[in-house]
Amino acid sequence: MSYKPPTRAQIEEWQGLDVYLQFRQACPNIPVVFCAPKGYADRYPWKTGDRLLYMGDVHGMGGHGVYADKNGRIWWGYHTDNFYMEPDEDENE
Repeated sequence: MSYKPPTRAQIEEWQGLDVYLQFRQACPNIPVVFCAPKGYADRYPWKTGDRLLYMGDVHGMGGHGVYADKNGRIWWGYHTDNFYMEPDEDENE
């Protein structure tokens, strides 16, 4: 089965990474989906719907994370409120 990126509307229904982290500090290695802020899509290295791995917060910069893309490239300093947690398939049933 091939991966079909979710739409912005679908992503915005999911739990935001920033909300999740408010209740669970130091939760590394969480698969997330990127959703560019409206009007700023061209300023990010990913497209809305791209999957990344959240690896943890940047020390001393609350609300900013470290991410790995599918090629293993590491990115840091991006706001956690632009990432969402894709629900488990069990939760969709």
